[in-house]
Amino acid sequence: MATKASDTVTRFYVDVEPICIWEREEECDTLVLHIQDFEKDQIKVHINDAGILTISGERPMDDTKNTKWSRFRKQIRISKTCKENEIRAKYVGGAVRIIMPKKITSAAKQDHPTLVPEQYDEDEEEPKLETTKLDNAANERTTIGPTDFVSMLKINRKAAVNVAMAVAVAAALGAYVTYKYMS
Repeated sequence: MATKASDTVTRFYVDVEPICIWEREEECDTLVLHIQDFEKDQIKVHINDAGILTISGERPMDDTKNTKWSRFRKQIRISKTCKENEIRAKYVGGAVRIIMPKKITSAAKQDHPTLVPEQYDEDEEEPKLETTKLDNAANERTTIGPTDFVSMLKINRKAAVNVAMAVAVAAALGAYVTYKYMS
């Protein structure tokens, strides 16, 4: 089967940053991503083994050649106070709502003896929530793009500061020892 050069289409991507709003409550935290012009089937939500929630999507823009695409990717670390297995995502009216129920402490159980389950309308659409299990760290690195690398650096800022401080102390100590031996 021969492929003509005119049959291959190069896609050009326009990266967009969705508006994110946190709604914090006692029982749960909700992240609302406003992503106008995206449809439910163009959005993916998944959690990896490291506890990183990734919301991504891509769609063709108003282009008859189907070469211009709009895309977004947002990653957040799930709080240790959240029940990871009970996280839900809903797509309603141009926004994805990610509901992250919190773990109930013993003091909170006494204040709220029973919790009423949330009622859902059947006409509301829910994107599929996937849990991705990775066998090794190499697979994880291949999925990270330039914007994701920056967000991972923000997450690991404390570790980076610690490493930088250790390097600075080692350099200062080395300079001091060199100075003492020279004099």
